[in-house]
Amino acid sequence: MRRLGSTPISPHRILASQLIVSTVSLVGRAFIAACAAMLLLGAQGPQSVLLVVATFCLSAIAMLSLGSIIAARASSAQSANGIGMLVFIASLFFAGVWTPGQLMSEPLRQVAGLTPLGAASQSLSAAWYGQPFPVVQLLILIAWTIPCAYLAYRTFRWR
Repeated sequence: MRRLGSTPISPHRILASQLIVSTVSLVGRAFIAACAAMLLLGAQGPQSVLLVVATFCLSAIAMLSLGSIIAARASSAQSANGIGMLVFIASLFFAGVWTPGQLMSEPLRQVAGLTPLGAASQSLSAAWYGQPFPVVQLLILIAWTIPCAYLAYRTFRWR
């Protein structure tokens, strides 16, 4: 990052371009994985493709912004990696990777719905299986995305 500091490019443009490239790359890889699952494994396609893509992009930006805040505030690359992994593992838990949401206790399920990946998981499930429009989950994702992106923008620095 110090080497990039000598260029005329502002740190905010670097951050924005990194978020855009990472999000587009992630969406492309998820598209390939979903197509492979449908073609090779006979998985059911999404009922609302547009809502799946919107939810996925919103949750990707929220998590990338959260990671950017951690990277901007951590004192070293090693501490940023450690903090990032802790946040990521906790996020995966609340998304239902180890314990599906239906098997979580009601208080834990409510807490999970307030986290970025928990809300994303619930919204993606609703969009994929044709359940009612997930207004609350999308509002929670927006409530995470906007402040995290703003804080990442404000705290990003070269050194």
